Amino acid sequence: DAMRREMTAAESSQKQSTDQLKDAERAISMTQRELHELATQVTALQTSRQGLEVQSREIEQRLQAQQAQLEKLLYRQYLRGNPDPLRLLLNGDDPYQLARDLHYLEAIGRARSALLREIETSLNRQQSLATDMQQQAARLSTAETKRKEEHAKLLAQREQRQATLDKISAQIAAQRREIGNLQRDEKQLAGLVDRLSKIIAARAAEARAARREA
Repeated sequence: DAMRREMTAAESSQKQSTDQLKDAERAISMTQRELHELATQVTALQTSRQGLEVQSREIEQRLQAQQAQLEKLLYRQYLRGNPDPLRLLLNGDDPYQLARDLHYLEAIGRARSALLREIETSLNRQQSLATDMQQQAARLSTAETKRKEEHAKLLAQREQRQATLDKISAQIAAQRREIGNLQRDEKQLAGLVDRLSKIIAARAAEARAARREA
């Protein structure tokens, strides 16, 4: 009876450990799904980063072209000089040629200003793309590290609970064997007691018969 009570308590612990192991399995499965989703996000980020890198290279090429165009404009302006309209007019230069030169220099100035604005916009866009890529990479790296740590922790918990369950199961198996042995011994002992009782009863009957004959 004492062995049966111990086995009942062990079976209750076994059920509890089994439930805990199932919880751990579910948590691990959920974490694995999250890791899979995170891997999908990482793949998407890598694709996005490749796209951003392509954009960055395009911007770099655009910047180089814009800078080359600006150099040409500055060189042309340098060749033309920066004439003083009043001085040229007083010198008796052709006013029509003077007007054409001034108009050309003004157009160069406008083009230079527009190019400078485009270059500034391209540089800002390039910096924004680089910042976005760094921030996305940092966020995903942090999330991936956290998920991996959680996954490793859950695996350790599962191993610990599995070891506890195995230990309890072995204990229950040993208790069942012991109870079986006790039951077999009990049956053998009951048979022995029965045979001894019959022998004692037979001898008592023999003794009574001998006394009657005497």
